[in-house]
Amino acid sequence: MLNLVTNTLKTPPIAKSEVIMKLNTSPKEMFPKINKVIPYLPYIIKQSKNIIKILKPYIAIHWRMEQGNPILMPQCAKRLVKEVKKIQKKYGIKKNVYFATDFPLNGGKSQSQTFHKISKFHKNLLKYLNI
Repeated sequence: MLNLVTNTLKTPPIAKSEVIMKLNTSPKEMFPKINKVIPYLPYIIKQSKNIIKILKPYIAIHWRMEQGNPILMPQCAKRLVKEVKKIQKKYGIKKNVYFATDFPLNGGKSQSQTFHKISKFHKNLLKYLNI
């Protein structure tokens, strides 16, 4: 599969192919690893530090649900809320809890181009997150 995709991408014109790949997980990496760290620009670092000073203390959560087991989502949400409350108490964080996810929090489409199967379990977890 790796060779097919790689050769297809190399062979012009790609536009003549109806489908190059459809939701496939390749067991091998298709693109070479880049071991050299690409540094952030100094103004991004500076701006980040300024934001941290303003928000501190805060909790930031990024929960990507797309590849998780949907049946476990409500239980994961309960545990997440319990853990956040524990951290808030331990560090005295009364507000400034930020939550980012690929789940469509306001309804509609997911926040990821590849998250297509939103189940009733995904939807049920919202009652635990109090969003």
